[in-house]
Amino acid sequence: GALLGLSELRDPSLAPTFEKFVTVGYVQDVRSAALTGWVRAAPDDPKLAAALRTLARDRNRHIRETALERLASLHHATDAILLRTLAESDPDPNVAAIAKEGLEEIGSFLKK
Repeated sequence: GALLGLSELRDPSLAPTFEKFVTVGYVQDVRSAALTGWVRAAPDDPKLAAALRTLARDRNRHIRETALERLASLHHATDAILLRTLAESDPDPNVAAIAKEGLEEIGSFLKK
């Protein structure tokens, strides 16, 4: 709850705080809240995009899905390759579907 509350501040100086909580040592809900907070606080943080790319291959399915959704929301054209790969070849159909939706989101954003 505290992480979600902090995310409402949208304060870029909180990025390092959120970054600490996305690691494997924390439960899924804490990690997910930290990802949401980090995206809200510092969407342009290069460490965020790198962390999301790594977490897109996390062992925890929920974290993978959250990471893919947040990665797509950043609208980086370079992430289309990762999303396309996962949409076409991920063995988890839910992850593949989220990757496909993310790819479509990036594509529609870039057309604007």
